[in-house]
Amino acid sequence: MDRWIISQSANKGVANRGSPRNLSIRPLPPLVVVQQRFHGPGPNYEPNTLGGPKADAAYNEPPLKISGDADRYEQKRGVDDDYIQPGNLCRLMPPDEHQRLVENIAGSLGNVPKDLQEKMVAHFSKADPAYGNGVTDALGLT
Repeated sequence: MDRWIISQSANKGVANRGSPRNLSIRPLPPLVVVQQRFHGPGPNYEPNTLGGPKADAAYNEPPLKISGDADRYEQKRGVDDDYIQPGNLCRLMPPDEHQRLVENIAGSLGNVPKDLQEKMVAHFSKADPAYGNGVTDALGLT
């Protein structure tokens, strides 16, 4: 099925009695329908350790010509520390806000297996030791 759009130049206005003038009709790109399959409560992200979905290179966007090729790439580890910004944010929070963060995260993580809780706490601790300790205590992992 072809799709069409009718556009009107903003500076041309509309003729008397609401009849449009200076209209252009142009085709739209084909409609892409994405079918998603939900397989229950399993992970819907990648990477994961529970056998969830894997990235498929067949769906990568093609390189975009700018002044060279732009494409997706893996950032080299060690170039940026992924934990600096979240750690700084934690340390800026007033104590009551920090406590709400810990409670919200622990509330969500309470529903996942213990090994994943421990992996996440390790990340939180790298950002800010007090944050990691707070989530550890709230989950009862100590």
